[in-house]
Amino acid sequence: MFKKVELITKFLLGGIFMDSSRLRQIEFTQLTTEELQLMSKYKDEFTKEAERVVDLFYGHIFKYAELKKIIEDHSTVNRLKEIQKQYFISLTDEKIDDAYINRRIAIGLKHREIGLYPKWYLGAYQIYFSEAFKIILSIHGDDLETLEKVYSAFQKRLNFDMQLAMESYISD
Repeated sequence: MFKKVELITKFLLGGIFMDSSRLRQIEFTQLTTEELQLMSKYKDEFTKEAERVVDLFYGHIFKYAELKKIIEDHSTVNRLKEIQKQYFISLTDEKIDDAYINRRIAIGLKHREIGLYPKWYLGAYQIYFSEAFKIILSIHGDDLETLEKVYSAFQKRLNFDMQLAMESYISD
């Protein structure tokens, strides 16, 4: 089981509260508070597109019998779609704090518990990478500098989320 990080020393950096190892992890991905603020400006677009993206996500997943079986054995599609919509929208949250991190880790733990292999879990992120790019492209298609800046921020956040999920697979 995942051991909760001891929060002996807290840092405040642009609204991000966490222990020094988490702060260092975020710094390593080069995700900045300015980028978190930038991503928050896309909340309306991500909210508007969430249902479409999640339908695409599960349409892809259901092409694979073993993934469909895991879902049917452990949950319902409607319930998971709501969770995934909230996740997709949360990519625009302006802060990353202990609650954010713990939610990501808990999701990874649940996936490990139900036997979802990391190859499937990580592979599914590609849909979010692609769809985030399409949304940003539709807004900034004529401005390649802004497109790159915004998409890079989302790539860093998704990468951080993937790191957190993988920790739950390899932690005791």
